[in-house]
Parts: sequence; structure tokens; C-alpha cells
Amino acid sequence: MPPLNEGDILYMPTAPPGMSVTTASKTLQTMDAQLKQFPEVEHVFGKIGRSTSATDSAPLSMVETMISLKPKDQWRKGLSWDDLIAEMDQVLDYPGMPNIWWMPIQTRTEMLATGIRSNLGIKILGDDIQTLEKLGVEIETILQSDPRTEPYTRSAYAERLNGGYYLDFEINRDKIARYGLTIADVEETLSTAIGGHEITQIYEGRGRYAVNLRYARQFRDNLDAMSHVLLPTPNGAQIPISQVAKLTYNSGPPMLRNENMVPLTLAIIFFLLFLNHGSVIEAGIILCTIPFALTGAIWILYLLNFKLSIAVWVGLIALAGLVAEMGVLMMLYLNQYYQYCQKKQLEAPLYQVISRAAAQRIRPMLMTSLTLLLSFTPILYSDGTGADVMKRIAAPMVGGVLTTLVIILIVYPVIFSYWKDWEIKHNH
Repeated sequence: MPPLNEGDILYMPTAPPGMSVTTASKTLQTMDAQLKQFPEVEHVFGKIGRSTSATDSAPLSMVETMISLKPKDQWRKGLSWDDLIAEMDQVLDYPGMPNIWWMPIQTRTEMLATGIRSNLGIKILGDDIQTLEKLGVEIETILQSDPRTEPYTRSAYAERLNGGYYLDFEINRDKIARYGLTIADVEETLSTAIGGHEITQIYEGRGRYAVNLRYARQFRDNLDAMSHVLLPTPNGAQIPISQVAKLTYNSGPPMLRNENMVPLTLAIIFFLLFLNHGSVIEAGIILCTIPFALTGAIWILYLLNFKLSIAVWVGLIALAGLVAEMGVLMMLYLNQYYQYCQKKQLEAPLYQVISRAAAQRIRPMLMTSLTLLLSFTPILYSDGTGADVMKRIAAPMVGGVLTTLVIILIVYPVIFSYWKDWEIKHNH
């Protein structure tokens, strides 16, 4: 994503896995206090670990601190944005916690799209966790020591994959069957006794607070105490969990990521088109015309010297959606007119039928395309805040709308005619 000064700073140091909650909280408070000492800082709000939201799966070693800055006229004289970042980076020097300074919105966008927290990263793909972590640590060391990269590297950090600690309950199916219990019964009891179960809510004005029911801390704060969690049986007896399950501490990856789901996405789109049209051939025609319609977008990116980025991909995806939408409409109208001619038993060559059907779609296709062209062209000449991002989104749309018209109005009917001609000969 092209750089855009959002006015605030997101400070994201990363610690190796295994940091305790107490140490993490103390470190976060110290960082916030140091940042607040800078006269250019208005507010500081730090968070470490994950929140109560299921969509925020940040580990405890991940710090996210929002730094709101004062207006530029209240800064120290002669101090630039880069100078302020350099001063903060020098003051907040914690061993084993490399600093990352970036923009809040852009960081979120890049994390969602790529999974990388900084503006530059190296991805290693594979299915062996130990090998991935070993290679990552080696790359981290090389970036910080190699004379070709060391002068330009502020910080480098390889994500550790084996810093998660887990308490596993290995339930013995044969033993729980003797007591008339199921896996769900045991897991529900464990979840309630150790994790807690919400039984009601308390309202205080506009506040809403959950009431959780679970064992007292002394009955669940160590392995021996948890082994005495009682399981109710159907006959009314209660047995300790240790009689039917084995409790062990294990280590493993705190987080796993999957990528390269593009073929699956295309398969889903193809399946949806098939459900809509009821024909594999029609869905294939619509899907196959998308790459050809992107030709104009690639050319304009080349002429404007825009490199591939998240913003460019957003524009390409939007253009592909436009092509698919216009293709669905053209396919629908060609089919309707073709079936109308068959129903009326109009004696006309196939190419004339398809030409008439396509000619009646010129006006709506031109209106749709020209509306987009006239809407996005002024963006290419803008230079205000956010223009760098918007130009890269609009450029593929402007360049691709012309080739889209050619594909939909000229190439599309030709492909349709070849298909119908083959269909007629095959039926006869």
C-alpha cells in the first residue's frame, strides 16, 4: 500500500513467546509512560495480547500502542516526522523486542491482506513447523549482520512458532463408556469447571456484566487440583476427572496461518455461476473472459509505472467483478433473445440472431462503462490526501473499462455463437 500519513502512529514491538501476563502488563505500562513524555504526543493507549473479540487473535507477545500526536504547529521547531520516529525508537529500546513504527489503518490493512505487521516482510511457506522456525531465525540473523542489509535494517524479527503452552485432556473413551458418559459430557463439565459458564447478566444503568460460574481459583490453579474436578454420572455418582482422562502440559504453535486459497475462491465463484445459469459451459465462458478483460488494466499500470500493491489488487478485483457482472447480463440477454427466436421459429442465420441481441446491449453497456470512466478519470489527476492510494485503485478501472467493452460487445458474442453452433450440430 502506498505510504499515507494518517496523523497518528501505531507502535508494535514484538516479544518472544512465553512472556507472563504480569511482565507483559508492567512492560506495557512502562512503554506508555515513556511515550507520553514526548511533548509532541497527545494521548497514548496501549494493548498487549488479544481482546474479548474473536476477530482479534493477537498473541500475548504482540503490543499495539496507538499514539495520537498534537498538531504540527505545536511540535518542537525543526522536528520532522522521521526525526520523531527516530527519537522514539532510540528511547524505547527493550532487549528482544524489535520496534515497528507504522500507520494504524495501513498496518491493519496489510495485516489482514498479508499477515505481516510491518511494511516489509519475508514469507516462508511450508508444512514443517520446526523447519519454518529455523529458517526464519536464520533470515533474521542474516538481515541484521549482512553488510548489504545491516545499514538499512532498523529491526528484524522472525515469528516464533513454538511458544504456545497448552493443557490437554486426553479422554479415555472406554473408561467414560463404563460410567455412561460421552465425550460431550466430559468436555462440558471441564469447560464449566475450569473455563467458566455464563449463567446470567447483571445490569447497572447502561452497563451489562456477565456472571460466570466456575470452580474457585484454589481448585483449578494447578494440575493436581484440576485432576480432582468431579464429573456427574447418570446414576448420580460423581467421579474425579483423573479416573477417565489424562491431564498433561504441552507446548506447540500459538498460531497457524494458511494462504494461497485463490484456486478455492475461483472454484466457489464458478460454482455460484453454475447455480445461477445451470450450465457448466456458460459459467466457464463468463469466468474465462475475465483474464482477457484485464489487459487494459495491465497496460495502464505499466504506462503509469505503478507496481503491484494492495491498492492495485483492489482495483483489479473490482474490475474483475465488473466484467463478471456485465458478462452475466450479456449472457442472460443473448440466451433470452436466442430462445425467443427459437420459440417464434424465426428463420434467420445464427450469427444474425446473436448480432441483433448484442447490438441491443450496446447502449446499457456504454452507459455503465462511461459512468465508471468519467467517475474514476479525475482521480488520476488528484494530488490531495490519500491520492496515492486512490490513484492505484482507480487506474485498473480506467484502463480495464475499455478492454471490458471490447470483450463484452465483440468477443463475448463470438464465443457464444461458437458454442450455440456446436450445440446445434451436436443435437442434429
